[in-house]
Amino acid sequence: MLRKGYAILFLSLMFIPLLPAITGVKICDYVLNGYNENVTKPEFSLRNFLSAKYQEQEDVYLQQSIPFKGFLIGLKNQLDYSLFRLLHYTIEQGPDGELFYWNHIDTHCGHLSISDDSLQIKIKECRYLQSVLDSMGIAEVYVLAPGKPSYLEDKMPEKYRDKCSSDNEYHHVLTALNGAELPLIDYNEWFRANREGFKYPVFPRLGIHWSYYAACLVMDTLDRYIGKVRRM
Repeated sequence: MLRKGYAILFLSLMFIPLLPAITGVKICDYVLNGYNENVTKPEFSLRNFLSAKYQEQEDVYLQQSIPFKGFLIGLKNQLDYSLFRLLHYTIEQGPDGELFYWNHIDTHCGHLSISDDSLQIKIKECRYLQSVLDSMGIAEVYVLAPGKPSYLEDKMPEKYRDKCSSDNEYHHVLTALNGAELPLIDYNEWFRANREGFKYPVFPRLGIHWSYYAACLVMDTLDRYIGKVRRM
């Protein structure tokens, strides 16, 4: 009898996402923050149906628009962390509770996603672009954004601290840009050098990207730089 009760409860939970479609009542859902592509409901056509394109698009649409999706994902992630200290999506946690994205740590510790040959090709393209823009009277500037593992290296998970390397992608790109004498603003170094002087966090403790405060600082200084260049 107990097994039947569990089975009925499980099936009832499975049908909860269908309630809005059955009742016609629009239920507010918890919206997950972050990057998300809005998928529109595909229009049915016999041609797309026979080629299976309609089924593929409908499948993507249903996965994105299913009711309670955000709430259930958030609930699962919270339970996993609260009960088992388990994090998902390659997120790592430092001893002070700072969250880091593993790919950012990997890049900071020396893993190169672009080879030196590919980097030099990109630099040549940038120098060519600079000559074209100069001939048109248009200024250009290259911006290096701050990275959390670089900015908060002392708060990274302990297992990665001894693996940090100065021979990482940031330094490769920085050296290449400086060697080509391209106009550059290095916000990664600027934030590091002024770490103790900021009023609010540059990187939120529970986030992996820079804060709105940091973005505003960048836009303010970048706006002044552009204004100065245009007056020259």
